[in-house]
This record gives sequence, C-alpha cells and structure tokens, in this order.
Amino acid sequence: AFCQLREHDWCNAVTAHEGQTSAYTWRIQKGALGEFMLSPPGFENGVKQPELKPVSAVAISECGHFAFIGSQSGRLDRYNLQSGFHRGSFTRSASTSSA
Repeated sequence: AFCQLREHDWCNAVTAHEGQTSAYTWRIQKGALGEFMLSPPGFENGVKQPELKPVSAVAISECGHFAFIGSQSGRLDRYNLQSGFHRGSFTRSASTSSA
C-alpha cells in the first residue's frame, strides 16, 4: 500500500511479506526501509491475544495517517504511521467464522 500525500512527512508505504506476522514501513522518497515494523501486540486490554497468523493484506488510509494490516486469522489492526503505535484492532467474531 502507498500514499503519496505524506511522502515528505513520514513513511508512506507498507508491505506484507509471505509467511511474516509483521508488516514493514518504507520511505518511498528515500527508497529505504522505514523506522517501524508493524506487529500486533501480544496483549490488548489486558487480554492475551491468540497466536499470530501471517499478514495477508495491507492498506493505508486516504489521509496517510494510518496503516491497516489484515492477517490470515481475520484480524485487522490499525497503526499510526507517524509514530508506529498500534491504535486498535478488529477481530472476526466466532459467529461469523466459516466452518
């Protein structure tokens, strides 16, 4: 995923790599790996998270402030691209999982 809007401010591209549970940020203008590796936290709201699955999709918000990382488990995590901080997650409920 890529967003030209924030190219001069902070990392503006995010990539997923086969089998990896984290996504990588890039500075396209410099052609260099960014400062952050975006990894879901092991604990969220005091609850241990299930085993991580590989990243399957990445996207950047239209404004260029947020990266969205989807995993094969159906989990979607949001990160601030300027700070690299995790800003929440969305998980598929058991009732919507396929058998």
